Amino acid sequence: MASISAHLKCEYGYSCQTWLATYIADTYFASRYRTWFSTRLNPTHNGLSSNPLKLYEELDVITSKNDFNHSRIYQLRSSLIDWVAGSINNPLNASTIGYIIGVITHAPVRSFRPEIWRIELGNIHVTRLRSLGQYPDEYLLATLYMHEFMKLTD
Repeated sequence: MASISAHLKCEYGYSCQTWLATYIADTYFASRYRTWFSTRLNPTHNGLSSNPLKLYEELDVITSKNDFNHSRIYQLRSSLIDWVAGSINNPLNASTIGYIIGVITHAPVRSFRPEIWRIELGNIHVTRLRSLGQYPDEYLLATLYMHEFMKLTD
């Protein structure tokens, strides 16, 4: 198989996700995840917004301190709303989308607690790689399935 692993010449990808994003994907999108990842846990040539380890550290501090005014929380809420409202082939009706947006808008900071995922790139066909990001080690999978990654943290 022409896997992402063969294409990028590495076995794993790493991503930082929030509990809320995972919950929404599990509950409303049949455990299909939209996931940015890098091939290293701490890609030093990426910006802080594209470094799974730095994102984890930042979100861990934010959620531990309940820092509800932090700009990262606003950014994550906005990104989640955009994802839910603009998903291609959205299986949700307008009422459900409105409900989920309300959940996102009113979710407590603790809902944004971080998780680190290790993605098994050898199990994913290269045609599912959707985008290269602005940094040298930043990639997008529009659809990632539960059996293709492992949570390294909770």
